[in-house]
Amino acid sequence: MLINLRDVGHLAGAPLYRSAQPHGLAVADAAALAADLGLRTIIDLRSLPEQEAVPWPLLPDGVRVHSIPFGPGTTSVDNLSWIIGPADMGVMYAHMARESAADLVRIVRLLSEGPALVHCAAGKDRTGVVIAITLSLLGVEAARISEDYALTEAAMPALMKSWEAAAAQVPMLTAIPEILMRAPAEAMLAFLTELGDVRALLDPHGLTDADLTALRAAFERRT
Repeated sequence: MLINLRDVGHLAGAPLYRSAQPHGLAVADAAALAADLGLRTIIDLRSLPEQEAVPWPLLPDGVRVHSIPFGPGTTSVDNLSWIIGPADMGVMYAHMARESAADLVRIVRLLSEGPALVHCAAGKDRTGVVIAITLSLLGVEAARISEDYALTEAAMPALMKSWEAAAAQVPMLTAIPEILMRAPAEAMLAFLTELGDVRALLDPHGLTDADLTALRAAFERRT
């Protein structure tokens, strides 16, 4: 199964899954995953080289992978040496969101279509930004969003092991600041504070009241 897989539905009101990349996932595993979770949509936030290195296996009919490389200018290891604490991570995340605001609008619309999985390589940084934006639009409090984000901390040893098994990714590990191997709740709180009003970010890039209504309808709490 996928590393760092969890449902944030207890916050959103309906299933919304997040995870790391599909490392070692066989076709049968992918089919079982899609059936178990009722997936219709997978949003892959990784760069194209990352997707080529660890591709999705063949998926059942009715499950579509949407490739949306997210925040490419902020995820290069050459640009990360200044990040030494949670506050810096929050600034990085805010820059990532602003750089990819148009993609965030596209993602919001896709999430209105039904059960979805959002993932990047670790399911932490890029995925964390997308999930946080989505939950914010759904009215979830920052403290609860940050608590969910911090759950990734427990998955980091398994993620490191999977990366070390992929020879092409080993050089990246030595260049990533130590703090980015963690998922402190303070980083997500700093991001949400730095970003401010989510609608103010997304509306100029095409988000409409109708988009928000559709998103909220998709995540209306089941009883």
